[in-house]
Amino acid sequence: KRADVSYLIKELEKNFKEFTFLLNINASDGNAIFGEEWHICRGEGSFKAVSNGIEYTAGANTFVQVNDGVREKLYSAVLENVPRDAVALDLYSGGGLLTAMLAKKCAAAYGIEIVAEASRCADELSAANGLQDKMFNICGKVEEKLYEVLKKTEGKSRVIVCDPPRKGMERSVVNAIKNSGAEKVILISCNPATLARDLGILCGTLKESDGGLIKAEPPFDSRYEITSVTPFDMFPQTKHVETLVVLELR
Repeated sequence: KRADVSYLIKELEKNFKEFTFLLNINASDGNAIFGEEWHICRGEGSFKAVSNGIEYTAGANTFVQVNDGVREKLYSAVLENVPRDAVALDLYSGGGLLTAMLAKKCAAAYGIEIVAEASRCADELSAANGLQDKMFNICGKVEEKLYEVLKKTEGKSRVIVCDPPRKGMERSVVNAIKNSGAEKVILISCNPATLARDLGILCGTLKESDGGLIKAEPPFDSRYEITSVTPFDMFPQTKHVETLVVLELR
C-alpha cells in the first residue's frame, strides 16, 4: 500500500510555492538507495537549471554534483585539461551536464550512463542547447558500451573523463582505459580508496593476481603518468573530498 504523503505536501506548501515531491518505493534489503518504483505526488518530477551556460533538466534519479559553486570550479578545471580538437568520452555521465560542456569545447563528446532517466535528461539537454551534432548519449553499462565507443572513435585524438560512483570503476573499464591510447585520462572521485586502486592499475603499480590485486615490482607497466591531483571541498564541514586527477599518456 502506498503511503499517504498529503500531510507532508501541505506542510511544505506553507513555505514553498513551487516544488516537486516524489515518492520512491524500495522493497529490497540491499544497500541501493532507490527502488525502481517512483510516484510523482506533486510537481513535474524534475527541475530545470543553468550551469556554466548550459540549460539542463534533472530528476530525482539523475546524478548531478550537489554543490553548485564547487561543481562549476571542478568542471572548469576539467575543461582546462581538454584540447579543443579532441573527442571526449564521458564515462558515468549522469544527466549529461559535463558531457555538454565537453561537447561545446571539443570536436565531439560521448556520454555513457546506465540510468535511463539520466540518459533521457541528457538527450533533452542536448536538444535544448543545440548540441545534437556534437553530443552523443549512450544508455547502458560503461563496461558494455565503452569498447563500442572506443572502436567508433579509433584514430582520433581522445580524452577520457570518468566520474564513477563511490565503488570506483569496474576492472574491465580500467583495463580498457589503460589500453585505449587516449592522450589524457581525467578522473573525478569522491572515494580516495577506490581512486587509489584505479590509479594503481592505470599507472602499473598494481597488478592482477588470482583475481585480486597485488603490488607490482619495478619496472612498472606504466602507460599513464599522473600530472596533477587537485582536491575540491565539495562537502564542507565533513571528512569527504572530491578529487580531480589528470593523467597523460607516456
